[in-house]
Amino acid sequence: MVHNSLPRREFTSTLASMGDHGVLNARFPKERCGIWPDRDLSWRDFNEPVLAEALEEPTRLRERAKFLAIGNLNLEEFFMKRVAVFRQGKSEERRALFRQLRISRPHRARPASALIVGLMLLSVAAVYSAAQNVAETGSTLIYPAFQAWAGAYAKIDPAVHMTVNATGSEAGINSAIAGQVQIGTSDAYMTDTQAMANPSILNIPLAISAQLVVANLPEQPGSTLKLSGPVLADIYSGKIREWDAAPIAALNGGIRLPHRTIVPVHRADGSGDTFVFTQFLTFSTPEVNGVAPPGSWENTVYYGTTVHWPAVPGSLTAYSNKEMSQKLASTPWSVGYLGASFEADANQAGLETAMLQNEDGNFVLPTAATITAAAASLTPRTPPDERLTLVFAPGANSYPLINYEYAMVSQKQPYAQVAAAISNFLLWCISPQGGSAASFLDPVHFIALPTSIRARSEIQIAKIQ
Repeated sequence: MVHNSLPRREFTSTLASMGDHGVLNARFPKERCGIWPDRDLSWRDFNEPVLAEALEEPTRLRERAKFLAIGNLNLEEFFMKRVAVFRQGKSEERRALFRQLRISRPHRARPASALIVGLMLLSVAAVYSAAQNVAETGSTLIYPAFQAWAGAYAKIDPAVHMTVNATGSEAGINSAIAGQVQIGTSDAYMTDTQAMANPSILNIPLAISAQLVVANLPEQPGSTLKLSGPVLADIYSGKIREWDAAPIAALNGGIRLPHRTIVPVHRADGSGDTFVFTQFLTFSTPEVNGVAPPGSWENTVYYGTTVHWPAVPGSLTAYSNKEMSQKLASTPWSVGYLGASFEADANQAGLETAMLQNEDGNFVLPTAATITAAAASLTPRTPPDERLTLVFAPGANSYPLINYEYAMVSQKQPYAQVAAAISNFLLWCISPQGGSAASFLDPVHFIALPTSIRARSEIQIAKIQ
């Protein structure tokens, strides 16, 4: 909501009370010259509905400013020219009107007009300097980072009021498309179908994140579990049911695994984490002569922010990264996927982060070095619209579950001030001296965009108008 320099009721009463001081409304009758309105008084009367429109809060910002400017110019002319007509009027009636205006000395007219002009300019300034509200919603993975960014940016530009919400990546994308928020955040980029249907929505990477696969293994303290995409696909398909099953044991030679039923946990909401995780299960599917075999994850479930999960007895669901962490912590023998920004929660709960097999066949943990290695392998392929998967990147030291963290923003904003507020904030987020400083990214285990990708994001941000 935009506020005037004075509250509406107070501003209105101030204008009315000016009549008691001989400024605008001396409560003189709207005299008629015969059957016609008085030409000069009608000029003053014309401004009443103009100022009323300027005070209407539902009226658009630009229109209110226009009405205020019109009122300013008209009242200036009224006091400079029209009032003089009353003083020089040939009839006693007009001279009486001048006396009713209580501007009997020439020097009184100037401060009266200046006061009106001053009030108008103050109101115009209030309209244009009003705080800009910028709403964000979406990814629960980027939520901790956005909270930190919003708090820090409030000190840099107090006129921008940020609100952030964790509703899931799919909700972030849909909210941006529907124009319900200024920024929708997502771990997933828009699909080709969504991008074609909504060409004005930009997919702007802000940072690079990763995803963990974590397990609750009470009888395996200190051990390092190894898992692969195909084994995880079989766990979530219900084909592998116990922790000591042969395919898991083959990956973890030398570790005695418990004969316990695995409890797979997956997200129930439209989730970018699900998008990244199911891409890993899809891309790592072994192929025969370049074709995924029938019944494989790629040919049955595939990937997306929402998928048709196979029915596995005893499996659980969660609606956010926070809830995923809590479900895993409270469920022995469970396994699930968790955004890297919640690694501290996983560690505190005693959950074990698994080493994952990458495309080169090596098992790696999610560290700054392995995430950077994976990003270096795939980011050069990033197209101008920046919609690109970074999952299952080649490279001996590449961690297979990484992704861009996206801001979904419409190129077309209703006001230039809103566009500027969004653009400046996003530029700050990706700046190494701003939101991409280590003090912001290290706590959530993100890495900053490579210089070439930051340049691409800056080009996209420049399109916001």
